[in-house]
Amino acid sequence: MIRFALMLVASMLATIEPAGNALSGLDSQLTKLKADTALVFPSAAVDEHPLWSPDGRFLAVNVEGEWQRVDLTAVILEAGSWRRGQALGVITNREALSVAPATDIAAWQKSNTLRPRRATVGGADVQLQASELSTALVLTFPGRKPETRWQSDMENCHSLVVAPDKRHVAFICEMNGVFILRVGEGGA
Repeated sequence: MIRFALMLVASMLATIEPAGNALSGLDSQLTKLKADTALVFPSAAVDEHPLWSPDGRFLAVNVEGEWQRVDLTAVILEAGSWRRGQALGVITNREALSVAPATDIAAWQKSNTLRPRRATVGGADVQLQASELSTALVLTFPGRKPETRWQSDMENCHSLVVAPDKRHVAFICEMNGVFILRVGEGGA
């Protein structure tokens, strides 16, 4: 009986995603798509900044007053195109989405820090610079000049929230939804 219990515990532990690796599946898909950005929650009705779970496995999104949870380990991406023709991963499976428990949201709100337009991620300075009715994503890596990745056409993008792994950042583009940007060393 004890042996069975130990085997059960060992199998349960094997299915738990280690902290810091929760985004590895998303990263693998982005690499295959030759992209650094994923649209993980398409919606023009996002009400508040996104919230990361402490282990980085989930991203919570408030849509018209209801918190939805994206299981980033279950997300399946397909190729899409983004600003300036950049490659983009776009979520294709609704199964990765569920209603977020209120207890999770209350805890995650305490552990997430909103950076409206500027954050440090993976050693880089990430900015969503507003200019009249558009927004530009500007990345600055140490020792390099700022690089403008894209500029929106009359779309406000904002609400940077850094992932627990400090290598990803979620943000909102109001006409498209919630995105995750993977920021690598020396380039995304």
